[in-house]
Amino acid sequence: MIVTGRVSIAKELYDQRKALAIVFAFSLVVTIARHILDEQWMTIPATPITALGAALGIFLSLRSNVVYNRYWEARSLLGGLVNGSRTFPRQLKTFLTGGTEEEQDAVYRELCLRHIAFVLALKGHLRDEEILPHIHSYLPRDECQKLQEVVNIPSALLHRQGERLRSAYKRGLITEYHLPATDKSLTEFASILGGCEKIKNTPLPPAYTYLAHRIMLIYCCILPFAIAEEMRFFTPLVDMVISFAFFTLDRTSDLIEVPFAREDNDLPLAALSRNIEIELLQRIGETELPPKLEPVNGILL
Repeated sequence: MIVTGRVSIAKELYDQRKALAIVFAFSLVVTIARHILDEQWMTIPATPITALGAALGIFLSLRSNVVYNRYWEARSLLGGLVNGSRTFPRQLKTFLTGGTEEEQDAVYRELCLRHIAFVLALKGHLRDEEILPHIHSYLPRDECQKLQEVVNIPSALLHRQGERLRSAYKRGLITEYHLPATDKSLTEFASILGGCEKIKNTPLPPAYTYLAHRIMLIYCCILPFAIAEEMRFFTPLVDMVISFAFFTLDRTSDLIEVPFAREDNDLPLAALSRNIEIELLQRIGETELPPKLEPVNGILL
């Protein structure tokens, strides 16, 4: 995620250099051909071009709104993950009242460490990364071995958390009145997992992308015919500037369509996971903490 609040126009021009070069070259050919041939059929009235440009702007705005809603929903889910990761250990500390203090501390530590593993596993799951190498230090060895055969590791970790809460209840460490509250937290984490998977596995309907690209191509190709008479040899420059505006709007939608990836504009999933990891390790009294992730060149991943 870009955290500096600034976007480089030069970088955007460089990223779109091929498309802009094609538009500029085509406009230049049309301008020169019209100047040499001076044919009236090469002039298109501005009214239909204006109407098409307005329709294209509305269509791209609609697509941007749809994509941003996905992006904001993903950010809201991650915000719920952060809040839940603070609530869950507090609940455990409050509700683990039975047994000895040593038993309470052991269960509290185990559940907190497994929740760290869940958060890191969720990050790897959403970014299609290796998971076990990053969570093995927070789990018992036999549990890590069982997870090698599991398709959905975050879901399996939540299931294991439920089993350990049930075990704590049977041992009298947590009462029947407090057990539903902690189980509700696990349910919320499962809902966050399912919501993130929904966004990750449900691409934007192809019609949005296909139509946007095709309409932009048509518009950029016929625009020189409408403005060449008035703009004359400034036509390629004007066409390129207008095309850059449409290309940028379309590219912005492409960049945030998959919010859990590792591109500059995607959500800082790694940084959020690391922050939760640090907080929970502090809750259980650890002093050797992993370093907090900082932005690199204004980008926080």
